Amino acid sequence: MEVMKTIVFVSQKLTKRKLKEIENLVTRFKKLVNFFLDICLKYDVHSKGRLHGLAYEDSKRIIADRGIHSKYR
Repeated sequence: MEVMKTIVFVSQKLTKRKLKEIENLVTRFKKLVNFFLDICLKYDVHSKGRLHGLAYEDSKRIIADRGIHSKYR
């Protein structure tokens, strides 16, 4: 399994505000992915349906209403 350690954005010149927002989104997405991985390892989950059942309510607290759109929101 390959682990992504760096994300490189190729785009037009970003303002500090836009760059901060992108960093915030990446950080929140990383927290969400780590949360799902922890649930999978803790409860030995192998299916998307079981993960949804275990993690749905808690994942709503991780994802704020703006920025990340997910069916787990």
